[in-house]
Amino acid sequence: YTIKGNENSTSKAYETILYTFLSPYLYLLKEQSLNPEDIPNFLVIGGRARSGKTNLLKYLVRLVNQNDKFFGFKEFDGNGNNPQRKIGEVLNAENSYPFFVDEVKQKFFMNDSGETLVKNVANEKRNHQPSMILTTNAHNNSYSSQVSRRIYYIEFNFFRMSQSIHRITNDHTYIWDRYHQ
Repeated sequence: YTIKGNENSTSKAYETILYTFLSPYLYLLKEQSLNPEDIPNFLVIGGRARSGKTNLLKYLVRLVNQNDKFFGFKEFDGNGNNPQRKIGEVLNAENSYPFFVDEVKQKFFMNDSGETLVKNVANEKRNHQPSMILTTNAHNNSYSSQVSRRIYYIEFNFFRMSQSIHRITNDHTYIWDRYHQ
């Protein structure tokens, strides 16, 4: 999945996989913790457009065998809905499987209801609470300190090998991998 030989991209993808497998058991860690808010229920995969976030999310969904089902943020944000309230309802379910949402808008965590949602979920100790694994174009420094300390943010700014530029000339193939720094 990642760029061959790029340890940074490989380790970030691996971190997301580990979090996905651990997420059904976060409530057990919270039960034992004196500071449950230090165990994040939100994995935020951030980065610029076309950096591979959605493909990684699809891969994570397949790993936990959820029939390739994840939600687009538009499903919660349309028709005058309050996305924080609707997502809060999902996160209050008696379910321990992670909840996957693609392309969450930066404003989701920026207003009072978004910050309150993150605080309430993070501070709560209860059995079988789902985590939320999401992608966004927002950067980590765009969140308030109250939100930043309660989410697990991974910056994902690299391109997949499938986005390499290929040029065939005189029966020779030249490949240039695009890396963004």
